[in-house]
Amino acid sequence: MIEAVANSMRSGEDRPRVFRKGSGGACLIQALAARDLPYRCVPPEEITNPGFAKAKIAEFRVKGATYYYGGGCLHIADPRGNLVPSGWGIDGPTASIARKKDLVKTFLRKRGISVPEGTIFFDHARREAEAYFARLLQSKEEHGICIKPGRGMWGFQVHVGIRDEQSFRAAFAEVGQHYKRILVEETVPGSVYRFTCVGGRVIAMELSRPANVEGDGIHTIAQLVELKNAERAGHPTHSSTLTLEKPEREFLERAGLQVDDVPEPGRLVFLRKLSNIHQGGEAITVTEEVHRSYVEVIERTLSFLPDLLVCGVDIAIPDAAKPATANSYHILDLNCCPGFSTAHHPWRGQPKDVAGAILDYLEMTKRVGKPGSPKPFSKGSSGDCVVEALTARGIAHRYLAHEEVTNPLLAGKTILAFEIGGVPYYFDGGSLRVSDPRGARVPGPLIDRQAALFVKRKDLVKSFLRRNGVSVPRGAAFPRDAGDEADSYFTALIESAPGGVCVKPIRGKKGQQVHVGLSDLASFRAAFADVGENHEYVLIEETVSGQVYRFTCLDGRVISIECGRPANVEGDGVHTIEELIALKNVERRLNPGHTGTLLRIRRREYDFLRRAGFDPGDVPAAGQLVQLTDVSNMHQGGEFIEVSDAVHRSYADVIERAVKLVPDLVLCGADVVIENASVPATRHNYHVLEINCGPGFSTNHFPWRGQPKDVAGAIVDFLIDRARIDQARRNTTD
Repeated sequence: MIEAVANSMRSGEDRPRVFRKGSGGACLIQALAARDLPYRCVPPEEITNPGFAKAKIAEFRVKGATYYYGGGCLHIADPRGNLVPSGWGIDGPTASIARKKDLVKTFLRKRGISVPEGTIFFDHARREAEAYFARLLQSKEEHGICIKPGRGMWGFQVHVGIRDEQSFRAAFAEVGQHYKRILVEETVPGSVYRFTCVGGRVIAMELSRPANVEGDGIHTIAQLVELKNAERAGHPTHSSTLTLEKPEREFLERAGLQVDDVPEPGRLVFLRKLSNIHQGGEAITVTEEVHRSYVEVIERTLSFLPDLLVCGVDIAIPDAAKPATANSYHILDLNCCPGFSTAHHPWRGQPKDVAGAILDYLEMTKRVGKPGSPKPFSKGSSGDCVVEALTARGIAHRYLAHEEVTNPLLAGKTILAFEIGGVPYYFDGGSLRVSDPRGARVPGPLIDRQAALFVKRKDLVKSFLRRNGVSVPRGAAFPRDAGDEADSYFTALIESAPGGVCVKPIRGKKGQQVHVGLSDLASFRAAFADVGENHEYVLIEETVSGQVYRFTCLDGRVISIECGRPANVEGDGVHTIEELIALKNVERRLNPGHTGTLLRIRRREYDFLRRAGFDPGDVPAAGQLVQLTDVSNMHQGGEFIEVSDAVHRSYADVIERAVKLVPDLVLCGADVVIENASVPATRHNYHVLEINCGPGFSTNHFPWRGQPKDVAGAIVDFLIDRARIDQARRNTTD
């Protein structure tokens, strides 16, 4: 069937490459054909990604989405249309740590998952590795130590059961010839099982058994190997040839055997320690033999790595029939591109349709709604928090269909509609809105009305607050074509601004194009030009010292205080800054309030690191905090920590007085720089940076650290109380 599909597409030298019978690609094509889903084998001249120049590539569509399978991995389509296949795995950013054995084990260990004890060393750090080996061996001598690549595959260069310094040095040197990073960890007991998972659920369980022969009391081990190779030759997934080279002979000798020995009937003679399929291992599907609790362990593990769509988890279990405990298993490895052909064609046991499960999952998760149907708010977003608050209070709500949204500024956005006390309200994901009094637009204006227009002008707000005795940074706004006047203002301001100068848009958002700490004219001019490219007016002000805090206010009262911390990673003395970023990103994905923006090293972050004396490949000391930028905005990778109880009450008094100066300001977030939040506020130890209408409050519900604050619930309760007051007022009037 597969050959027919390929041949029907074209002929000659550029004929699409055909998947080998029994391979993962062949299994996937069979599953596609069984479900009548469109697919094709991609001709070589259409493969524009050089990394896949010689690969067999299948293209298929599920629910209108295009996918590719090649090189053992599923790939999504390149949205820019430049590469085929895109090279972007379907597993998302989580895959970046799953591919690094030490990184994923560090991550899982922190979450209570049992993994082998070990650490990573560079190939040139032999002495440090030897010292670690000696310490680790003292408590792990029974099973010895394992040495393998920090990012290997197919069981290549894996040395297990090492118990002496000479063997350790030899293995470390051998791995170091091929890899720069070497993992040294304990060898754990038990049989190795492969749990193949789709969408976080276990689909297949296989016992991975090392290369072996079974005695019959007649044939020698060498003859049994020949007989087994004849049996393996016709198998779709186990056709690799067993050998009796030096590694196998040495392994047999350690077991007291020779290749000419005749094992008794039924005796299983292993030829290797490793059970990898590429080294003659066998995959045997098992179901009843494994206790259900291990499935729960695997699925809990993958709950910490939500992006992994298709994953193979290798786990060592001494006795799989007994329930799982903290000490009864060790997770060895996570594979983002697991071969699943052995589940379809096991050496022994019942086949499992993993390819079909993958397609079924894609169909389930890629359901396409009717044209114009609204898209719900994402999990943990401010809008989702409002939905939760309304549901908890029994208040009916619904999403507006796209054709119901007549406000052109909100066309295509997700809009939540609800009523409290007969008054219609709308939430657009960031702002609370009311109905248009003229009935012309749905939704209508912001609940803050004219106050919202005023606070968008950062320069006007600061002038207003300054006149009313509120401390704000010194600064002024300039048209983008007033470069000479701006230069003169910068030159005068920098003389009395020890922290440098900040340049940003007067109506910016999400921390974009904010340049802080500028101290020379050349840097200032570059920043001024950068902001001026997209904004008509540019705000120039002093950079003030201290920590940034976000005061979330409702009806003139502070209901939450968060500390904003710039994007950062904490060193552990083992991993590079790049690897620590990958780890941190997985943590951010698990926090709904911080999942929207992942850490990246772009030009801005790279320059910031270099100014601090770091390179992305550096390994920070344990406990060393490395900032990636000087902006604490969450959209720039910042993190928010709930600190309401740690900030002196006088600062809340200052902010409440400030926001009450602006009439009709219902819901806002005030960003304030405070030198020391534990001491009382004075005129000189804080500066209000800006006031934002429609502040995001998902981080209040899901802070990076600290106790959550139910801001959405407070908003809904405020609207309920306002409805009661209005009703009481109407009753009094009547």
